[in-house]
Amino acid sequence: MIRYGSIEVPRAAVSQLATELGRNGNGKRALGVQLGWAIDNNRESFSIPKQQLHEVVELLEREPIAGLEPLAELLQEQLDVERRGHGPPRATR
Repeated sequence: MIRYGSIEVPRAAVSQLATELGRNGNGKRALGVQLGWAIDNNRESFSIPKQQLHEVVELLEREPIAGLEPLAELLQEQLDVERRGHGPPRATR
């Protein structure tokens, strides 16, 4: 297992995601290399830049990868927060 934020997902599934990203070219290829590096070097965790959340969510919606369902949900939540332009609502006085 490898950690992304507060969740853990199967390494093999992240490896498959890295491969799929690599096939899609351009900026996605760089992220695929980054994720592959995290797997190959037995890292405990990985990250996805905010600028690429949409691309990963879109890929996982189009081509679901078994074991990455929790990641897809968390990334969608992060993307929703980014689209709103701020974090969770703050308490007001």
